[in-house]
Order: sequence, then structure tokens, then C-alpha cells
Amino acid sequence: MKNKLLNALELDKNGDLQGAHNVVKDMGNKEAYWIHGYLHRKEMDLDKASYWYYRAKRPIPKTSFEKEWQEIHDFIRQNYIS
Repeated sequence: MKNKLLNALELDKNGDLQGAHNVVKDMGNKEAYWIHGYLHRKEMDLDKASYWYYRAKRPIPKTSFEKEWQEIHDFIRQNYIS
């Protein structure tokens, strides 16, 4: 699961938002929901972003996309073994 989550972030970093969505859309965990919310926030679709942040049990951040990306990335790297 860790590799899939990190792959979604890398796809986003490389400009492939749809690819990132495709990776997380069928995953059923809070970190995938967090990434999903982040992707919708980036797309300025705040209604969908709100839904996914709610499912992730996280507030909608007021930080930059770059800062949130790094926060998600660091969290996954530190909290997932494989």
C-alpha cells in the first residue's frame, strides 16, 4: 500500500492528476482519502475536496499545495513499513 500511495504522489508531482486519482480512487484508507482530497483541492473542486478531507478525518489545509504534498509524503514514508 505504501508504494501505491507514494506512486500517486509522484504522478501528481509529474503533472498527472488523473493518474494520481486512478491510483487512490479505489483505495479505502485515510491516507488515500487525504491524497484524494488534496488532488481535488488542487483542481479547485472544494466540494469534493471537503468530502475527501472529511473521510480522511483531516481539516482542509490553508497551506500551499507543495507544503501539503510534502506533509503527506513524509507521513506515508514515516508511518508505513511496506
